[in-house]
Amino acid sequence: MPWTAGLHEELPIIEMCYAGVVTESELAEAVRESRRLAADRHTVLVLADCSAMTKGPSAEAQKRVADSYASDRSGSPLRRALVLPVGQAAVVDVLMWETLCLQRGVTVRLFKARESAIEWLLRPSS
Repeated sequence: MPWTAGLHEELPIIEMCYAGVVTESELAEAVRESRRLAADRHTVLVLADCSAMTKGPSAEAQKRVADSYASDRSGSPLRRALVLPVGQAAVVDVLMWETLCLQRGVTVRLFKARESAIEWLLRPSS
């Protein structure tokens, strides 16, 4: 499995870590799991660390997952911070995911560094 999910040791943040090649079904499963964990832990903050990801799903596959995610109105809306991957091919995939999410009203923002992403998540939303 190219992703893991858990709760930050000290902060009310769900941590998703992606590595290697991530397929459409794996992305969909990870998104569902982040929502489940957020509901269980009563938080809306999600840190998606994509720094070790090498390839994401195709643009069309990401669109299907984003459509499914945006249409599911159960639970509270999540605030997602994405840490960019190192490899350029994967950066393009993460940029596409951000664009698709923003087009669907999902609160998401890209970061080069994990620390900056956490600071943004903990800042009160406006």
